[in-house]
Amino acid sequence: MAQNTDGIISKYLDKLEMMIDTDFIGKIWDVNKDAYDFKTGKEVPAVYHDATLSMVNDKDWPSFAYNDAFSDKGKMLLNQMG
Repeated sequence: MAQNTDGIISKYLDKLEMMIDTDFIGKIWDVNKDAYDFKTGKEVPAVYHDATLSMVNDKDWPSFAYNDAFSDKGKMLLNQMG
């Protein structure tokens, strides 16, 4: 039986929200919009992802074993966000 993970999910969603740099997101949005509108921009939009790095740079982020996360939606969500 899966345990209630609502409290831990709320804690880490709040933590993730504090990590988001809205100014940087806005800059990315503008660069991509210019590219899609065929405007000359100062930067070329690029995507870089290193699969060996965690999406969340936080040593406190929980990680659950596959079998635990498979049977608990909250743990699965936290694994996917980390």
